[in-house]
Amino acid sequence: MGNQKVFLLFAKQPSPFDSEEMIDPFIGIVTDERDCERFEAEHSEYEVSWEERFINDSEGHWVEPGDTVYGYFYMSTIRESPEGEVLDLLTDAAIESVIYQQANARKMLAIGHIQVITVGDIRLDGNFPVVDDPADWEKINN
Repeated sequence: MGNQKVFLLFAKQPSPFDSEEMIDPFIGIVTDERDCERFEAEHSEYEVSWEERFINDSEGHWVEPGDTVYGYFYMSTIRESPEGEVLDLLTDAAIESVIYQQANARKMLAIGHIQVITVGDIRLDGNFPVVDDPADWEKINN
């Protein structure tokens, strides 16, 4: 395990499918807790929270904003729209670990899913590319 800590940001908000239902999607990763506090102060319309994670396998490289990291999770992110369509949009699935090296992230596909995340990129809709299958790596533009 690496020794660099990052922060996973979440923003509680009304569901795009049912405005009476609240969701708490993962919206981004930052490297400094002050960025979490700043985002919370600037976006009082959301209930902002964050969790600490250590980056796996980043020895020899200090991850900074703009770097690509991979969030491993094993819960399904599939949602159903009000019309019954299956969507793979918002994820509030917990990211179990943050991985720096793509080769190591690919290995985790055998037991879960990978989100491709640019550090510092905040997406209020939680819509980050998800890799479910090794063939999907070719579709992701890093």
